[in-house]
Amino acid sequence: MDPAGNTSPSSIYGGGVFSETIWLLDPECPDGEYNLIGQATERAAVLGEVWKGEAKPVELQESGAQVLPWAYVEDSGMYLYWLRRPGQTPNEWTVILNEGRGPVR
Repeated sequence: MDPAGNTSPSSIYGGGVFSETIWLLDPECPDGEYNLIGQATERAAVLGEVWKGEAKPVELQESGAQVLPWAYVEDSGMYLYWLRRPGQTPNEWTVILNEGRGPVR
């Protein structure tokens, strides 16, 4: 999947459910729950709160590293993210999964 080009999940499939489980976020979706831009803002705030109480993952401690949500797994609270690091092109971004319902520390 190429997050920068026309082979990104939402450009191929549109927003909505994929394989009856994974909801693809779409930057043009009018529904905030499925809007990539809205979810990116919301997830950044949520993760910021999480990292106040626990260590930020090593991969995100690099200056300029960011995560961008692109999908979530229905009924699990899990999000799929692209890990964006400085100097990388979108084709080099790593896909990571964040469990959503683990213990709060």
